[in-house]
Amino acid sequence: MKFRTVPLALGALSLALAGCSAEPGGTPSSQPASSQSGSSPTEGAKSLSIVLAQYSPKTQDHWNEIIDEFKVDHPDVEVDLQVLDWGALTPTVNTLIQTQQYPDILNFGNWASYAAEGLLYPAEDVLSQTIMDDFLPAFAENSKLEGVQYAMPMVASVNVLYYNKDILDRAGITAPPATFEELIQQCSKIKELEEDIVPFAVALGAVGGTAEAALWTYSGGGDYFKDGEWVIDSDTNVETFEFIKQLTADGCTQPNPGQTNTGDGTYPLFQQGKAAMAYGTLGTGAFTTPAREAGIDFGTATYPTAGGAAPLTLGIQDNLLAFKKDGNQQLIADLLTRYYEAEHYASVAKTEGAFPTTKSALDITINDPETGLTPADLDLMEQSRFYPTTQPGWTGVNARIKSDIGLAVTEGNDTRQVLAAIQEASKTE
Repeated sequence: MKFRTVPLALGALSLALAGCSAEPGGTPSSQPASSQSGSSPTEGAKSLSIVLAQYSPKTQDHWNEIIDEFKVDHPDVEVDLQVLDWGALTPTVNTLIQTQQYPDILNFGNWASYAAEGLLYPAEDVLSQTIMDDFLPAFAENSKLEGVQYAMPMVASVNVLYYNKDILDRAGITAPPATFEELIQQCSKIKELEEDIVPFAVALGAVGGTAEAALWTYSGGGDYFKDGEWVIDSDTNVETFEFIKQLTADGCTQPNPGQTNTGDGTYPLFQQGKAAMAYGTLGTGAFTTPAREAGIDFGTATYPTAGGAAPLTLGIQDNLLAFKKDGNQQLIADLLTRYYEAEHYASVAKTEGAFPTTKSALDITINDPETGLTPADLDLMEQSRFYPTTQPGWTGVNARIKSDIGLAVTEGNDTRQVLAAIQEASKTE
């Protein structure tokens, strides 16, 4: 068995954020329907290649456990595991695809073009129905192209509203704001405390701004892509970002939210008890762990909404993809069956700092105090919406949001003009 590891610096999802039915020891109790029919022989398949991003120093060991189990039943199959730095992942994958050296299993975010080109197995061809039914519906739906699931959710994080219970209590507020109107009212009450407290810390800078912008866009009743076209500069979205601009003018946010990042901006404000509300990621991690250590008593909720929008959170997921190659279908199925076994899959919460995406693994995760996940948080996960990652043009739009969305809430700028320029970036691909 050959393991090839490329050392890397940490950096995964914007993290906070079952397995199949299996007998103890990882022996599958159910196989994909396609493999049961015997339609995918393993003749000629003598190796499996796996290309992954490194989420933590434990990523390789996490996968080695599965590979060791797999090798018990497939001693003659060579497994080539590559664990890549996030900076190396995209160029490496691009080279593999361009040279048609497709890995058997790939951990990657952008997958729709591969599916459209017929390079990927549908998930149902390499996963049992037990596993397929176990994925959280929101994450499974986000893995489909034209109604067919190709991506297999691997790890997830969910961005939500965090609120300081003590500050809200002292301001006479019994619950976080459910609407934009309630947010304005609560801002006034918090300001009456006459303390150095930011009612709602907003990060629309280059780091964290993409997630915060999506939360405000969706919660304001808007969208990025709708009815077959990009609608970033819609009237609804303009109103939402002008609302944030007004919040800033009224002193409800910190100064210059358009230039504020998360790690050195909104996170410290909340962790030091200087912000009543801010967005962060569920579970343990860079946002919640320091807040807990500082003794902040906090709660989680959906963002306030407007325009009749349903309460929501922002889901972010990374995926596993299975590439079609002669004789590899059953081998992929056997390995993934072991990966999604509930006990093993649940461990991603502690090994990778992200959450599993199946109900059975989450049941284990919720009952583990080290993960920081509660039953109430599971409800928030099930209300997730996602970036429009399957739409052509998203890569350009995403890059432009990261660099320019803060301009939309900066005094003196034309909000609609900024959003229109971001929308125009969809044409650059």
